[in-house]
Amino acid sequence: MLEENEDYSQVVKEFIKELNSRSNGKPKRSLGFDSLDSFIDSPAGKGEMTILAGESGSGKSLFSLAMEIGLLRKNTCVAKLSLEMTNIRNHERLFSMLLGKDKSYFDSVTSSEKSKVEFMQELMKQNELLKRYYFNDNPNVSLEHLPKLIPLIQNHFKSLNLLPDDGYFVLIIDLLSLISDWGVSQIEIQSSIDKLHRIIKSLPVHLIGIVQTNENDQRSGSGNKNGLFQLGLKNLKGSAAYKERARDVLILNRPKLMKAREEGKIMDNYFDNDIMRIHIAKSNDGQDGYADFVFTGVNGLSIIPIAEYKSMYDVAS
Repeated sequence: MLEENEDYSQVVKEFIKELNSRSNGKPKRSLGFDSLDSFIDSPAGKGEMTILAGESGSGKSLFSLAMEIGLLRKNTCVAKLSLEMTNIRNHERLFSMLLGKDKSYFDSVTSSEKSKVEFMQELMKQNELLKRYYFNDNPNVSLEHLPKLIPLIQNHFKSLNLLPDDGYFVLIIDLLSLISDWGVSQIEIQSSIDKLHRIIKSLPVHLIGIVQTNENDQRSGSGNKNGLFQLGLKNLKGSAAYKERARDVLILNRPKLMKAREEGKIMDNYFDNDIMRIHIAKSNDGQDGYADFVFTGVNGLSIIPIAEYKSMYDVAS
């Protein structure tokens, strides 16, 4: 333990306090997956932002859901503001991932008393995990509501004795829905991101903001002449604003899906085994790199780090 002294400057005092908190077992933050955290120095920090970007219909919301489940399993409270997706649609996907069941199972679960009882037993096994999950699908939430809404969410978790001493939790928002003047101009995007950053910086939360890439650039074939079919920061409208304010920028690529779209083809099955490549395109004090995940719809929706998937396959074989 480093001793503090009243003669120390403010900067020295603050740094000593930080070092002492680390030595006292400061909780390790996470983005939900160790394979992502390994590229980032101190991931998901309090008062900071991470951006998750990808094409429309590429599975951003599903990958976000997988991150949410990963965080819950690491005993981190998660709040999700979903201005577009309803609670029924979100929860059906959530339980598909948690229980390994597809939509047809949920449609048939009330067909008999026995199946209802069995389903409730499975459902209740997730109850303790999901006490750390807060979902709000109010479509009228705006950027201006966040300073009042976030303390209300904190109080909800506090009432259940789930928050750490510093009140930390992870907040996930589809920024395209939250910010009304999104996509108008670079200056307006910058202004909105600056305002959002000021709000988040003043609160003990980490924001994961979900945004869409600029499809016009992608559809033009820009950058695809080499056949790589992948998105980069240049495909993110207003990318300068994200690079300045977000601590980390993750870009979701599904090369097989993107190749099919570029060539005007239709994938036979959106949920066939496919690779989701999450590119850490920008990380303060971290490193660029990528983490691969297997996305499949077999036995419910599933997004699994490729190393774990290979391990499961090896065991099964």
